Amino acid sequence: MNRRFIALTALMGSMAAIVLALCGGAFAEVRARPADEVPGLSDYDEFVASDSEFRTRVVFSTDRAVKDFKFLSLMMEDWDEKNSRPIFAVEELYSQAELTPGRPLVVTLVFIGSLPNNGISYVDEGGTTRRFAVATNESDEGDHLMLSEF
Repeated sequence: MNRRFIALTALMGSMAAIVLALCGGAFAEVRARPADEVPGLSDYDEFVASDSEFRTRVVFSTDRAVKDFKFLSLMMEDWDEKNSRPIFAVEELYSQAELTPGRPLVVTLVFIGSLPNNGISYVDEGGTTRRFAVATNESDEGDHLMLSEF
């Protein structure tokens, strides 16, 4: 499959979890949830990407450590017809050496329009750099977070 879409699962009613499926059968599980849906949130790193009045706080967490975790600004430049996916210009806004279990990253950001403008990247256990666009997906059950690899 040319596109890797991330399975979005609703947990305990309102919590949305994102499972990042990686190549070769190995995977790192990363969750992205609105901060107001994470009870008892404490002991975290924080980055403010936007102070817009339309901002939202998103918690990125993992069950396994991932290296070279980055928060990215995305701008669509072109469309890859062969693989049916966007090509993004990428700007690194924030980085940390590792995202580890028990120490999530809270990012204050804004979603603009229907095209993703935020992303993350990290180096997986196999040494491969993985990049994902972060977007909202509207449904009858409300808005959910969604990641897709690019």
